[in-house]
Amino acid sequence: MFDAKQGVESDLVLVAQYEILSYLVTFKDEDGTVLKEAAVDYLTAAIPPSEPSKVGYTFVGWDKEFDAITGDLEVIAVYEINTYSVSFITNQSTSLPSLEGIEHGDTIDLPTLQKLGSIFLGWYLDAEYQNEFTNTQEVTTNITLYAKWQIEYYSVNEVKERIDQNASGVSVEFVGV
Repeated sequence: MFDAKQGVESDLVLVAQYEILSYLVTFKDEDGTVLKEAAVDYLTAAIPPSEPSKVGYTFVGWDKEFDAITGDLEVIAVYEINTYSVSFITNQSTSLPSLEGIEHGDTIDLPTLQKLGSIFLGWYLDAEYQNEFTNTQEVTTNITLYAKWQIEYYSVNEVKERIDQNASGVSVEFVGV
């Protein structure tokens, strides 16, 4: 090792020795969970962990670049919330527009339908009416809802009363009843 205080008495060859600096790069999930830590050499790219996942969200990338490291770095995962559509099969002549852009985990206000001669029983996830869907359930995927109906039966007297109530100046009489 050369010591300048002692002076130089003959030819001297000095060789500089360098050590590449390395920095700590930490990849974190948005909740602060450490996904990966690595020592990365100066001006070298960090290698990210495999893409993280989060229920109801899509991973869209990292919050900053990490292709030429110049100091310690913390990189955070970035997500977008998934959105869905809800379609309605009313089983009647009128239709309802689909609801679009429903965010993962949201609930929706379900329409109540009316159909002459029928009673609306609710919305179902299947055409066989086995899985009811209510407005307290969260939307977690694209769905199609099917309206369930029950035929409304009337006695002859109920029919006569309805006609009498709705038809001014018209009298209805059932013969043989």
